[in-house]
Formats: sequence, structure tokens, C-alpha cells
Amino acid sequence: MYINEDDTALSLKLKGDDLIMACCRGAFPAMPHGAHQGMNADRQAPATLTLSGQLRRVPECLGTYSLAKGRAAHGRPVWKHTSEDRWIAKTSTGYWVVQDEVEVGINDAGLLCLPDRGALFPSASSEVWEEGDGKVFHKAPGLQCVAGPPKRQPVEPDAGQKRKSRHDADDDGFAFHAHGAGAAAAGPSKRRKVPQSAPVDRRCSYMQLCSSFLATLGLEAEYFDPEHDRCYCADCVSSNNIPNVLETESSHGHAYEVPKGWSGFGLKVPARAHSLKVRLAGPSSSSSARMHARARAHTHTHTHTQVFKEWAVSFHGCPSRVVSSVLQEGQLLKPGDTLMDGTKLANRLTKGSEDRIGLYTSPSIKYCELDIYAKPCRWAGRSVRMVLQCRQKPGSFSPAGETIDWKGRFGNAPISTHFGNDEIERFTRAGGSIIPYRILIGLDVVTREDELAKLENLRKRVADAEKVLHDARIAQAKAHQAKLEAERALQKHVLLEQNAEMAKKAAERQVEKERQALAWEQLKAQLKGGV
Repeated sequence: MYINEDDTALSLKLKGDDLIMACCRGAFPAMPHGAHQGMNADRQAPATLTLSGQLRRVPECLGTYSLAKGRAAHGRPVWKHTSEDRWIAKTSTGYWVVQDEVEVGINDAGLLCLPDRGALFPSASSEVWEEGDGKVFHKAPGLQCVAGPPKRQPVEPDAGQKRKSRHDADDDGFAFHAHGAGAAAAGPSKRRKVPQSAPVDRRCSYMQLCSSFLATLGLEAEYFDPEHDRCYCADCVSSNNIPNVLETESSHGHAYEVPKGWSGFGLKVPARAHSLKVRLAGPSSSSSARMHARARAHTHTHTHTQVFKEWAVSFHGCPSRVVSSVLQEGQLLKPGDTLMDGTKLANRLTKGSEDRIGLYTSPSIKYCELDIYAKPCRWAGRSVRMVLQCRQKPGSFSPAGETIDWKGRFGNAPISTHFGNDEIERFTRAGGSIIPYRILIGLDVVTREDELAKLENLRKRVADAEKVLHDARIAQAKAHQAKLEAERALQKHVLLEQNAEMAKKAAERQVEKERQALAWEQLKAQLKGGV
């Protein structure tokens, strides 16, 4: 078997009845010549196939594939990814591969390969999938292909009761169907550093992509708790009927914006949360106070339940390089703090004097996802942002307006549709009053800045088009005026031509008259001379 050094040319070597084919995306043995003849697309092909698991290089191949009716490759059916240009098809070698549409039925190049010639469909094979790195294929034992769409497993009543006894009101205050029921069962054997695998496996394709990015950060598995995993992609939001704004169950009344379009990975609540108790304002004899007292009495073995029940939800945007330091410290960092890489967190975000240095959070995900906070990075051809979802003690922070000179850049345009620009921030110096409990990851997020920039660009294009239209109308008016002047000049010219023609004819008549007069006089003279 040969592969050219530039990874672009195709080399062949005959060996018995087999043909070894090498291409720029990998190499796999060919099936005997003619074995594919007479193979037709099977009518019993699954309507959908789902690829799930972990991929290091091409995570966009994960997800659901739908049967492409009326289309086949080498006598077998093909399936198309529901959102990406990825196709599952048979090659001339007899193997199943995931490839681009332009290669289906034409080239054997693939991103993923299932080396099983005998499998009727990819979901019927027990062979291990392989992932290409541009030269050769590597085993991907964590990748699975099943027939049908991803199955979401609702929380069973007993399990739901157990989860509620652990976290009581929990994260979001509404019923939420988890994606990976088996993920929560990870035991001590999973407690190790996993630089190339996400903390948990997910069946939602969007969450799988986010999980694959999270794996590249090399974070310790001990930091994560699948109990707090949530996906807010379009599909998950639709299936769970999630509102735009939520409030926690307690009476503190602090609402927060649901991070739609993001996927969240739960963090373990730090040990210090076990000693935290919240006392809400109000007469101790009130029914509300008695209710909370009874709740605390019944959950004394899980004191941090009160954090999820009585503390407000806040968001804090941060670059990916800061996340490991936050997890190490167990709390957010403020300007001047030293990061894990030895550098100090610069005070580039605070508008005002040094007395405003502290911790800034927001009830709005739209505010925290802005570039100045959640600076995006590029990964697998996508823009990735990270935001920490936190619980924040009521009374420990002061609501404040935006501090990023938004008004200077965008005027009175609202950042969020749910919170005014004058109340969109929360300021505190009490670092212990904020507990991060979820890492939110967003792919190709369209921020408010992007929306306004796009709107401004459209306005500019409209203004430019209006100017062009205005100039065109002026040019049209000038052309019409020139046309009228030309028509008048033409009419004048025609009149001059007519006058000249009349003068010419008059002159011709006069000449003829004079000629006749001359001829008559000559005739008379001749007659007189003859006499």
C-alpha cells in the first residue's frame, strides 16, 4: 500500500484479488472486483441513522442522518446529515464511509470509515468505526451508529424524586428531559484527566459538538457533575417548551434570561457551599419564613440545596483560557488576580476608576456573550464562546447599568429584550457570594453586536442604494432635459431645412422665369433681323 507524500495523489498496488486504495483522507482495502455488481438499494433501509459518541477531528459528522430517497451509491442507499454536508454512503471498496456530497458514488475518500463489507447497513455492523486524520484512519471505539433518531430518555418518577431531593429546585425551575441518562452513572473509574474526551457522552448532536470542544481544554473530570447538564439548542428548547425568562422558586424575585442556543455542562458545587445558608428578608413569623425553615430542616444533609433554591442565577462571560483558573479557585476572578498560566487578569473591561474593580455578572446571557466578555475562538471552522452560569447570593450584589460604553457605540439600542441597559449588570466585591455551576458553550452565536452591526450594514446599504437611486433620478431628469433640448433643436433644424428648401425652390422658379424671358428676347431679336 502506498500513499503519496503530498496526500493528494492516488496510488495503487495489486495484491492477489485485492486492490489497496489510498486517498487523501485515509486508506482502506478494496472488495473483489465485481462484488458490487447487481446490488440495489434495499427498501428496508432505516429512515434515519444516528452517529453518536466522541470524535477528535471531525465532530461535525456526529448527529442524525436521513435516508436520501431515490439516491444510491454502488447499489446501496445513502443517508444525508440533517444540518451538515455529510453523507453516509457505500464506496467501491465495499466499506461504508462518511463523506461530502460531491464524493458520494464517485470517490472513495471519506472522513469516517466502517471497515465492514458484509454489513447490509452501517447500523447492522459490529465493527469499530475509524476516523481519518488526513493520511490514515484510526480506531474510534467510542463512535456508534444506530438506526433511528436520537432517543431522549425522560427522567423516571423515582429518579426525578432522587434528583429533587439532591438539588431540590435544581437549576432551571422546570421539568427538563436529560440527554444522556447513562452519563450520570460515571463512577470513580472515570475520575481522571481526559484531555481528548468530554466529561459526558451526549445524544444531542449540538451538545456533542460542544462536548468535543470542551474536551480540547483538557479540564479535569472531577470538576464536572452531569446533574447540571442542560442543552438549550433549538431542538431541546422546542421539545422541553422552555420560556425566555425564568425565576427561581424562592421569593427573592431575581429573574434571568434562559441561555437559548447554548449547551451547558454541569460543574460540581464546591465544598464550601455545604456551609452556606440563606436568610431572606421578611418577618420570621411569616408563612414564607416558616416554609423555608421547614425546607432547610428537611434538607440539612444537603445544605447546598438552598443555593439552588434561593440564590439568583447569573452569567459571567470569560475567555476559554480563564476557565481552568476559575475551576481551580472555585470562584470567579476579578482584574488583578493571577491565572493558572501565571499571567494577571487585566483590567481592560472596567469603565471608571479603580474603585469599580470587582466582579460583574448579569441576568442576561445576551450581555455576557458579547465579544468584550466572551471573546470567541475558532474551532473546527466554528466560532466558539464560553459563559459561566452561576448562583449568586441575593443582597450581595448591586444592580447596575452597562459599563462597556454601549450607549457610545449603539445609542439607546437595548442589549436584551428582557432587561434594561440600566439594570443589566450585577456588581459585587464578595467573590464567595457567586458559585459557578455550569459551563455554557455556544457555537456560532449571533450576538447583539452582530445583530446591530448587520442592521447598521443593512441601513448603510439602503442609504447607499437610496443615494444611487437619487443620483439615477437626477441623471434621468438631466437626460430628459437634454432630450427635450435636443427635440427643440431638431425641430429648429427641421424648420431651417424647410425654409432653405422653400428658398431653393423659389430661386429655381426665378431662374426658370429669367431663362424664359431671355429666350423670348432672343427669339424676338432673331425675328426682327430676319425681316
